[in-house]
Amino acid sequence: MIKPCEQTHFIGVTVSGQLAETVSSCRRWMHERFGCKSGHQTPPHVTLIPPFIFPDERRIVDLELALEGFIHRQKPFDGRFRGFGAFAERTVFVRVEPDPRWNAWHESVTEAVINAFPDLIHRDKRPFTPHLTVSNRDIPLGAVPAALSHFDTLDLDVSIPIDHVVLFERTGTRWDIRNGWYAP
Repeated sequence: MIKPCEQTHFIGVTVSGQLAETVSSCRRWMHERFGCKSGHQTPPHVTLIPPFIFPDERRIVDLELALEGFIHRQKPFDGRFRGFGAFAERTVFVRVEPDPRWNAWHESVTEAVINAFPDLIHRDKRPFTPHLTVSNRDIPLGAVPAALSHFDTLDLDVSIPIDHVVLFERTGTRWDIRNGWYAP
């Protein structure tokens, strides 16, 4: 059961194929080595809009229409994922190579959601930093350097089409894909 104050949805781009398999393998390694499990049940993805509280389930179709309108105005591009990084001791992730098209997608989807629901989300003051989370929140202190050293041996360098957007929805304790749309 979802508590009224819990975040209910977020918006992202899922990854598949070799990249998703690599992330899943890294998540297993983090679990086996350090006991990490936070976020491991969520499909591998790059977050465009972080989790938020959607207050009226009856209006979810309006949010879906806004996302559909957003994606139909986008041009697909190849996103490059190369190597690993960390946000301090809190998050280990696959690096997304900087590309202004990620920022354009982020800005455009944010604008679409704000236009449909002006009070639902707010523009983040921090710069948008696209990344593909391996583990977060439950990483033991001191584990990040060992994880990065291990993952660097994988020599990850993969490009995939960025051509869709997904609406995630909290189901109990996990995030599931509610719906997704592809760019034309």
